[in-house]
Amino acid sequence: MVNIENKIIDYLNSIELDITHDIGHIMRVTFNARKIAEKEGGNIEIITYSALLHDIAKKDEVEGKIKDHAIEGAHRAEELLNKYNYKNSSDVAFCIASHKSKNNRKRYGIGESENYRRVL
Repeated sequence: MVNIENKIIDYLNSIELDITHDIGHIMRVTFNARKIAEKEGGNIEIITYSALLHDIAKKDEVEGKIKDHAIEGAHRAEELLNKYNYKNSSDVAFCIASHKSKNNRKRYGIGESENYRRVL
């Protein structure tokens, strides 16, 4: 897990992020998400990667380049994690697509029950 996590952090440090959704914001969200996952029994790895990548497309939404950063971010995160041969990339994408609106689950084309069982 640490190897992919470090690669994600390196990637995030290499791209331009929205000023209000910078690496500090991302790390705070990740810290809190891990705490909740530990308490609730969630999949720490999937939740950690999801938290790290949840705003990967936020800057483009703020700049009006895309309509929904959660949907676009899900696609980008899945593509990135597939490069690292991460087997649960679709679960991370599901979490990212869902973080803005539960309606995004259907728009992203992922079944809720299948992914919730793996994540939670």
